[in-house]
Amino acid sequence: MKPSRPLAGALSCALATFVAGAFACAPAAAAPPLAGPVPVNEASAVRMEGMFRAGMQALKAGDMETAIRAFREMLSVEPGLVRVRLELGRALFTAKQYSDASDEFTLALSGKLPDEARQYVLQYLRAIEARSDFTWDFSVGFGLAPELFRAYQSDTLSLNFLGTPLEFTLKREDEDARLAISVTGSAEYRKEVGTIGEDTKIVAYVYAGADGTTRDVNPQDLRTLSLTARSGARIAFDRSTLNVYGNAQLGFRNNDQYEDVYTLNAYHLHRFEDGLSVNFGGGVGYAERHGQNSRSGAVANLAGNVVRTIDGRAYYGASAQATRRFADFSDASYTQVRLAGLGGHEFEGGYSMSGEVFALHYVEDGPLVPFSEVRQETELGINLKFKKNDLYFAGFTPYVTTGFSHRMSSISAYAYDEGRFQVGIERAF
Repeated sequence: MKPSRPLAGALSCALATFVAGAFACAPAAAAPPLAGPVPVNEASAVRMEGMFRAGMQALKAGDMETAIRAFREMLSVEPGLVRVRLELGRALFTAKQYSDASDEFTLALSGKLPDEARQYVLQYLRAIEARSDFTWDFSVGFGLAPELFRAYQSDTLSLNFLGTPLEFTLKREDEDARLAISVTGSAEYRKEVGTIGEDTKIVAYVYAGADGTTRDVNPQDLRTLSLTARSGARIAFDRSTLNVYGNAQLGFRNNDQYEDVYTLNAYHLHRFEDGLSVNFGGGVGYAERHGQNSRSGAVANLAGNVVRTIDGRAYYGASAQATRRFADFSDASYTQVRLAGLGGHEFEGGYSMSGEVFALHYVEDGPLVPFSEVRQETELGINLKFKKNDLYFAGFTPYVTTGFSHRMSSISAYAYDEGRFQVGIERAF
């Protein structure tokens, strides 16, 4: 679903102009300035106005790459330019970069907007949910194998032999400093199939995605691979979306098929006028462990997040996820809970940082034979992502991710500290 020309025009009319801060099509309206801090000298003001006009001309001419570059360059000078951020959202929307467009529109909702403009922005967000279109995405990252940065607390295992605890020392293989390559890709097709009443849209969709990591530069030497297929329907209401879908995920480890998970899920997203969004739901299904039927069984999960944007340039929030797994073997039945604090901020110079601080708790129903203890683990960690939003390589933007985890375990040989680092590129337009 694409916004009509009147919607795009109405948004432009409802927004204050970059220079004057008044309604573009309603001079009598007393709208607050939307440009953010004014450049400190006349030369920079002229330069910023020139970039804005160039971006608007490119947007009107259908040259989305030029428009996106111009608006991102302006935001690298002053991330608080709400009008510019909204025009960037429009350019990304037209370029079918819907996820990025949604992020920009949601950030803008937390800035100073006239009520009329705010309502049109919400219509764009609804149009993103109810669209009929084909989209794709791709990213690739390079880094050293995570095991290289992992330090175990102990190499000693305590085993239960006929009721007598015995201790053994593990001989772990040293990881070579090999390059690990991570590739992520996805494609999705959506089609409106009906309506409920006058405004509620029903959109059917199919999705396919892949996420894999190789050793060195050998695509046949897979460390992990996850293949996902999803199909369902989105019901787009005025400010909320109900997503009901079936999901199949095939998991591979070290070139062998490891586990397949099939679930039926339902999630509900609601957006508020001030940039707050709430998303929650869950799913039930079956997990099949290949070659180990006794470790296959039912699975259920619940998840939710709350995100609040602030000042048109940052966000913070929290997420929670709980998973319950059932199987014949007690050590394959477990409960896992993950809590995270989320945040992100755009800085001058075109830099942005996003990340999470998380806590994860995992406990199995019983001990794994021949261990004498039930495996219980708690992991504390942080993940950060840095981007240079106004730097491009053939339509891709560079990023750096880093992280650290401290895992505690009732089985000391499973406890470790781990660092993570990766550089990569992801699609920009």
